[in-house]
Amino acid sequence: PNDRLNLRNVYPDESIHSVNSEMSLFNERSDSNMTLLGEWKADYTGYCRAVATIGDTVLFGAGSWLEIVDMSEPGNPIRLGRLGLGGFFYTIELWDDHAFVFTDHISIINIADLTNPELVGEINLPEGWFWWGDQEFSIADSTLFVSLRESGDSDELHIYNISNPSEPEPLGSFNLTEPLAYNTFPIADSYLLVTHFSGGFTILDVN
Repeated sequence: PNDRLNLRNVYPDESIHSVNSEMSLFNERSDSNMTLLGEWKADYTGYCRAVATIGDTVLFGAGSWLEIVDMSEPGNPIRLGRLGLGGFFYTIELWDDHAFVFTDHISIINIADLTNPELVGEINLPEGWFWWGDQEFSIADSTLFVSLRESGDSDELHIYNISNPSEPEPLGSFNLTEPLAYNTFPIADSYLLVTHFSGGFTILDVN
């Protein structure tokens, strides 16, 4: 089902994956004799996707909700808290007791208290720009990087200062000459790697 969390395990080195509409706890080995440990069922419908973890706690998008679930006992996952955001989830990034969630904009959520997540800020996309796929955005120190596309097929890297999450500040943008910028990944201390849907990547000095 679209709204079920499955937990499966055979060996101790597990990892959490989100595949289509199902989120599962799998052993990283290739053995196929998995055993069902438990399930978590939402009380509404919606795809489970966009996963982040804090120790034994999993944050994920289910429909238009941010769900926070305690998995310290995989056979008995327990909801700690949740927050409705009213949009389809694409990705989640964590930084400094905050979750940054991309739906049709970026919602900034204080998760210092996992039982009571609180929306504290938002980043609306500049007019004419949109998020065109399942890209990842990235955070390095207190700077957020996200690649956006304009209706005229121009791609730019947009940069925000998030040192004060309740008041994110635009720092500027950088035109990406290669079309269809996809994911961004910080590397070393001052470089950003931007992959491209058509293949290859660009490395930027963002110091």
